[in-house]
Amino acid sequence: MRVFAQPVASVDFRHGGLLITGHPLEERGVHRRALIRDEGMLAVHDLESLFNGVTAPQISFHSPWPGWRRRVHSVSPDLSFAVFSGQRAIYAAEPDGGVRWEYGHQCRGCREHDHTVADHVCDGLESGSVRVSDDGTLVWGHIRGFEYEEWVVLDAITGRVVAKTPLDRAAVGSLMQHPLSAALDDWQRAWSAQLDTG
Repeated sequence: MRVFAQPVASVDFRHGGLLITGHPLEERGVHRRALIRDEGMLAVHDLESLFNGVTAPQISFHSPWPGWRRRVHSVSPDLSFAVFSGQRAIYAAEPDGGVRWEYGHQCRGCREHDHTVADHVCDGLESGSVRVSDDGTLVWGHIRGFEYEEWVVLDAITGRVVAKTPLDRAAVGSLMQHPLSAALDDWQRAWSAQLDTG
């Protein structure tokens, strides 16, 4: 079977080349958004508005690590917070620049080095990823653990670990978009219930 794609719209947008790595477009029900790196900020653009000539972002969040480019970030469905994937932490930020929480993990740098400078960008090409669940209550993170790559599920309000599991191999940009996020949410709830009763 052949499928022929045709463009249905285009927009002249000077920041188009700055779409974030990994999953730069998030679809949440009727909302479709583009996530763009813009001078130390994560700018969130509504795609329908963008195609109608509105080039100002809906909202922007301060990036905790402006120099770190290899990352997959996510925003909550209601735009009340953004989650950033960094070399050494997952970081949840409020729109006013406040920190909701930070979850540290092993560095993704390619060799031993000093971490005394908090925003230092380490060598290496590896990148983790994060994804806020479709209901906004959980944050999925792909991180480097002490021995293995790991998936962690964090409470979106507190950053508390709800569940985690080791991965048998590295997977850059591993957290998927809709519709898989709904399946991941179902898996997490079932796993959490098993942990609670087990």
